[in-house]
Amino acid sequence: MWIEPYHLPPDKLAKALNIDVVLNFKDYVEPVCRVAILALALRMRWFVWLRNRAESVTARRWLQGLLFLPVFAVFMTLISLPFDMWLHQVRARDGISLQEWPAWFAEQGKSLLLGILVGTPVLLAAFAIIRRAPKLWWLWFWLLWAPFETFTTFIRPYVLDPIFDQFEPMAKSNPALVGELEKLIAKSGTEIPPSRIFLLKSGARSTVLNAYVTGVGASKRIVVYDITAANLSKDQLLFLVGHELGHYVLDHMAQLVAYSLLVTLLMLYLAKVTAAWIVGRFGRLLRISSLDDWAAAGVLALVFTVLVFLSSPAQTAFERSTEHQADVFGIEVIHGLVGNPQQAAAEAFQLMGESNLEPPYENPLIIFWSYTHPSPSQRINFAAAYDPWQPGMHPRYFPEPAR
Repeated sequence: MWIEPYHLPPDKLAKALNIDVVLNFKDYVEPVCRVAILALALRMRWFVWLRNRAESVTARRWLQGLLFLPVFAVFMTLISLPFDMWLHQVRARDGISLQEWPAWFAEQGKSLLLGILVGTPVLLAAFAIIRRAPKLWWLWFWLLWAPFETFTTFIRPYVLDPIFDQFEPMAKSNPALVGELEKLIAKSGTEIPPSRIFLLKSGARSTVLNAYVTGVGASKRIVVYDITAANLSKDQLLFLVGHELGHYVLDHMAQLVAYSLLVTLLMLYLAKVTAAWIVGRFGRLLRISSLDDWAAAGVLALVFTVLVFLSSPAQTAFERSTEHQADVFGIEVIHGLVGNPQQAAAEAFQLMGESNLEPPYENPLIIFWSYTHPSPSQRINFAAAYDPWQPGMHPRYFPEPAR
């Protein structure tokens, strides 16, 4: 069986390479700029000045935090804004993003406001814990963070996602497709009623084809971009949804939460050790007396920026592994429901990669460091070669009954 390798026509290839440059700048140059700007702000004592202004207004620490932390959040957002604007400008020029600048800025504003509303009380609690438990604050904060992150994963489809996106039940506009998906869901062995299969209204702002799963337990659901449902064939869409179902059946959601919590615990400990050393070594110069000083938020932000960047390869490797497992599941679960599951998978990978202008080749180091999915070329090559129904071979997740 011949399946054409991943490819882009010349005009799209040129655009893909342009976008790739911007993405690489965001992945590797932006963290360096963030560290440099935070270091400069600390050396120039900007955070000390902001702390002093807050303390001059009130002696109550929680009110000082309400004055200091939102301004700090705006400062952190402004560091990344030029890179985000550059990426949007390139994507809009090359036809991926359909958002006008006012709509794009409105979305950024909502993200910032949500970050302030959620992040301010979280950071108030963090600084209170640092003040009361200077040696073990990292552990106490993690013990409070773990249930918060788990709860956020549960409520995300109900509370957070509707702030940015519009959804409608797929049954409203395409009941026939829902009927096909119900067969797929039944074969997968999971339970997701038709009322929790949604279309995301993305076609007015982007040309990217995609789908995802979100939520846990009673909140779990499948979300398909409306432009995806409109542009993929039934077989291609069944594979894509089968892939997403694989994340649930293979417990990837729980694994990702567990992995995130484990990494958070390690990073909190390393942040405590590193930030305490910085304050101890340079505190007099920076005018920061301890980690519970509001101005120490700049030190913690600098340390976490470095830790997040250095932990990226482990995070992306874990995610690529789960995505590959879901690819295997997707091909196997549609076997018998479509005529050629490998072909359907390869065609879906080609169309999704083309819609997102992903280059057909990439530096292996960049894939290792930044890619949360296998590259389109890797995925199509795998789909072309994966045929576990040949004599002597066995499907990984859907073993055939013995004869």
